Amino acid sequence: MSKINKLTEKVKEHLDINENILTVVLGSYEIERFGQKTARKGIFLTTDDRLVFFAKKLIGYELEVFPYSNISSIEVGKGIMGHTISFFASGNKVKMKWIIRQDDSVKKLVNHIRDHICKK
Repeated sequence: MSKINKLTEKVKEHLDINENILTVVLGSYEIERFGQKTARKGIFLTTDDRLVFFAKKLIGYELEVFPYSNISSIEVGKGIMGHTISFFASGNKVKMKWIIRQDDSVKKLVNHIRDHICKK
């Protein structure tokens, strides 16, 4: 089973009962810890209500949730290391990077987010 499939199965334990996973991509979430930028590799997925980042750690997991109502804008780019997606949520800039192209999943994820933030 691929890493993306393993993480998708693990994250289901943390979603609401009626929450459906609509799109999934594998990439890295750029965060700042102790004043240093670092990246945590995991999956980004969209559901009916929110964007979710999930990463498995040696002990435990990391889960961050972004309701569409908190996302104000989204930017997309592509470079030699893969796709990047940045968005603003509750005044914070969130950056996903090193997203390796998985068929048209990146496009579906971005379109799904855009559709939902335009509806608010």
